[in-house]
Amino acid sequence: MNTHSRPWDRAHAGGRHRAWAVLLVVTSVLVAGCAQTSSPASDSVAPGSITTCQYTPTGRPAKAVDPPSGTSVATSGNVVLTFSLPPGPVVMTLNRADAPCAVHSLETLASQGFFTGTSCHRLTTQGIFVLQCGDPSGTGRGGPGYGFASELGAAKALCSGEKDDSCVYPRGTVAMADPETTGSQFFIVYQDSLMAPTYPVVGTIDTKGLSVVRGIAARGIAPDASPSPAAPASIAQVVAG
Repeated sequence: MNTHSRPWDRAHAGGRHRAWAVLLVVTSVLVAGCAQTSSPASDSVAPGSITTCQYTPTGRPAKAVDPPSGTSVATSGNVVLTFSLPPGPVVMTLNRADAPCAVHSLETLASQGFFTGTSCHRLTTQGIFVLQCGDPSGTGRGGPGYGFASELGAAKALCSGEKDDSCVYPRGTVAMADPETTGSQFFIVYQDSLMAPTYPVVGTIDTKGLSVVRGIAARGIAPDASPSPAAPASIAQVVAG
């Protein structure tokens, strides 16, 4: 502001002080008002809501796919993926906060059709109760050609005692089989299972989806193709949202 303007030159000392006081009060109110009403742009990211993931090459992928970007990976919110199996859809809700790098990887793979046309290749019916999917080769050794560190916070939270083998993975849980070596393989727990907390928990499935998986498990393991399930368990498509 120009302090040499004529109105100020004619003001006496007391008036000048009062004017400056009023100006300071008005300025403070305007600044405070701006701070209270301004809002970030819709595409801005709140501090602490992103992380960096390292996806390390591990060899040739079982199916051609581009690895995910490891920068600016979201750490909040959910990703919903619907897997279409022969008996019906399985709706999977993945929690970024529990395992942001794993969830980002699954979301990226699904968007490229990595799981489409593959079969859930492994069923266990004793001790632990899971249906394992995510390997296009169907051998249990295939993956996307990269791996990443295990995010085990949510898995360890399932433990009720100090021993690592006292962790109950509840039915409906979705967890990574081994992200460091297979990258894409995950399993769905269809009955409460006691396991060590070495399998990163990434989310859950819906009640109807659990019935679908339990129906597959009820048919048992194929006698001539163990440990594959006897019931058809191919993934026709995966739809996001």
